[in-house]
Amino acid sequence: MPLTLLGRLTAATHHQDMGRGVREEWAAAMSKVYLLSEVLGMDPDSELVRRASDGLTWMS
Repeated sequence: MPLTLLGRLTAATHHQDMGRGVREEWAAAMSKVYLLSEVLGMDPDSELVRRASDGLTWMS
């Protein structure tokens, strides 16, 4: 198993734990976006990305 994949799986696990911890829909969506795009190499659907981005509105 390449180290890059191990790092991505570790990060995906961290995102899942954070999403459960804060109990926010955007955090759960963000963890799914990361898992799909970075670990599985898939494109997440636009609705999932929109829900994930809702948590980033505080940055604007």
